[in-house]
Order: sequence, then structure tokens, then C-alpha cells
Amino acid sequence: MAGRVGLSPAEIGREDSLFEVGLDSVTAQSLIGSWRRAGLDRHSREFLDSPTLGEWWLLLSKG
Repeated sequence: MAGRVGLSPAEIGREDSLFEVGLDSVTAQSLIGSWRRAGLDRHSREFLDSPTLGEWWLLLSKG
């Protein structure tokens, strides 16, 4: 995820808002769409309402 916003992994923490560190909505929708095509059963709104890296990790791990 860090690479998507132009940061190194050491520069972004679990509590950082992905949108505040540079993730834009188009890239977010692209990522979410690719995860859905791969079988993730989550609505994009869940990710947009939970903007931190840690929250996204939980959503992805729950599949």
C-alpha cells in the first residue's frame, strides 16, 4: 500500500489514514475492484468508511 502513495513501508503505520497520506479515491476504487474480482466479498463503502491501514487490513483479512 505504501508504494501506491509514494511512501516506503516504514513511513506509514496502521493508524495512518490512507487518504491523508496520499491515496486518492480513483486508486482506492481500483484496488477495491481488483480485490472484489479476486473474490473479496466487501463493499467499497466499507473501505471508504474505514480509512486507516489497520482497518483495511482487518477488512481484507476477514474476506
